[in-house]
Amino acid sequence: MYYVSARISKVSAGSLSGCAVHIDRKVQTPNADQEKTNENKTIGGRDVPADQAVTDLISEHKITARKNAVLAVETVISVSRDFFYDKKGKLLSKSVDKFVKVAAEELGKEKHVGKLAKAVLHLDEMTPHIHALSVPITPDGRLCAKHFLGHRQKYRDFQTAMGEAFGQIGVWRGVPNNRSTHHKVRDFYKIIDKKIDFAVDVEKLPDPPRLMVTKEAQAAYKEKVASAVVEQIRDDVRVLELRARTMENEQARRKGAESRADGVHRLYIETKQDWENERKQLTGENRVLIENVAERERRIADLLQLATNQKQQNLNLAERLEKSESRIQDIPVMEIMARKKMTYKTQGEKKLYFIGEKLVFVEINKKLFDVASKTEVKTGFMAYERIGAAQNLPGYRPEGGTDRKQVFADLAKDFGAQKALSASLFHEQTGYQLQIVKIRQADKQRQQEQTNQRSR
Repeated sequence: MYYVSARISKVSAGSLSGCAVHIDRKVQTPNADQEKTNENKTIGGRDVPADQAVTDLISEHKITARKNAVLAVETVISVSRDFFYDKKGKLLSKSVDKFVKVAAEELGKEKHVGKLAKAVLHLDEMTPHIHALSVPITPDGRLCAKHFLGHRQKYRDFQTAMGEAFGQIGVWRGVPNNRSTHHKVRDFYKIIDKKIDFAVDVEKLPDPPRLMVTKEAQAAYKEKVASAVVEQIRDDVRVLELRARTMENEQARRKGAESRADGVHRLYIETKQDWENERKQLTGENRVLIENVAERERRIADLLQLATNQKQQNLNLAERLEKSESRIQDIPVMEIMARKKMTYKTQGEKKLYFIGEKLVFVEINKKLFDVASKTEVKTGFMAYERIGAAQNLPGYRPEGGTDRKQVFADLAKDFGAQKALSASLFHEQTGYQLQIVKIRQADKQRQQEQTNQRSR
């Protein structure tokens, strides 16, 4: 069976700071495990220093406290230690949660000891418990501890209320009116540090009867002697019991610390191995990335060299195209017209040129115009092409799209090898232009690839 322990005491202005630093663990507590202090947590009230929580609550209610006034009520609530641990000594978190839920709910009720300032769950001692400070503010706004703790019956009522509340989780109230007393921590350690002396004071033993005839008298005498000896060594045996219990607790604490240390060591080994594996993986990935970067840099260098070569080829092709076009343009218009034996008539300031009966060109102010297209004829090649169309020769189409191979063949026949060479160069013009377009498209595609690679 599990029992609840609820202890309350008054806290004056002089003892408030000492109580607060103990609750907040601002000073070292002899019976607390320093490694578990960070597991303590606030479960009610304000998450500020305990003394500040009390003074802030008094200030908010605009109360002026007397110098000797009780500023707070200290409450310590705990349950039998076996309630929190299993048979293997492992702390049961579910049991702790149940305990905290009920205790926080009861401490929040102002009818018990006033308004809750701060409540802290201490898990750094052998038995989990809650240490709380409440401000005894009455319903009418006065600071009065007597209202809550003015009579012994109110203490009993508080214990009964706690027993009823914890009964829902299988924890019961202690025996009413028992004579068990609470020892302060410093008094407890004074007891177990007491020097033990098992010597029996003979003077305190009862005197033997002058005549022990009957067995009853002998038994009575033995009982008196035994009682006297037990009375003398009772305190020493109690000290031994307390020492043994303390040693058992220390061993359990040490065992728990060693278990936690082993767990930390295992975690360290596992984490170190994980880090080493991750380091190897990142090193391998980094090596692959370096190789990829080097390969891409080589590809970029090759592409740049290829682009430079293509640019030079473009310049060469453009130069050849310019030369071929200039040679084609050098064919004289009048020479072509003479070769084709065109006739002309003068009509005012105009000259009309005919092939047979068909009007082909009109000359105005020394400028020659094509009658069919009504455009100026600037080069001999244009004139030759229009004459072929006017004569309806094969390959010459007035609507456009003239077969240039046929034109070049006619030029070779009419003007000889030199003019034919010019015509062939002009024939290459179309092919060169297509090559230039393809090269420019390839250059544009390579530039796009280089931009994509750099962005990666």
